Amino acid sequence: MVICFSQEVAARHRSGIYPEALLAVEEYRLLPPGSIYLIPVRLSDGAIPAIELTPTRTLQDLRYEDLFPPDHRPAALARLLQSLAAAKRERS
Repeated sequence: MVICFSQEVAARHRSGIYPEALLAVEEYRLLPPGSIYLIPVRLSDGAIPAIELTPTRTLQDLRYEDLFPPDHRPAALARLLQSLAAAKRERS
């Protein structure tokens, strides 16, 4: 599950991203520790929200990818694709 965050989403009073993120967190909690399931992506400068994963970890504690500034995007997209491929292999 790739969850994308941006300054625009953070600035909204209401966003549909958070209910979906919370559902993804519930699924993540059912998986063995260390599973690749949630991959936060920052589309612009701003913080990953501190959504609780466990009593001692939040979404901010996961490895995330920054797709900004634009000159960093190709390398970040390559890493994101590698993570998605690893998650697929993990589920096979």
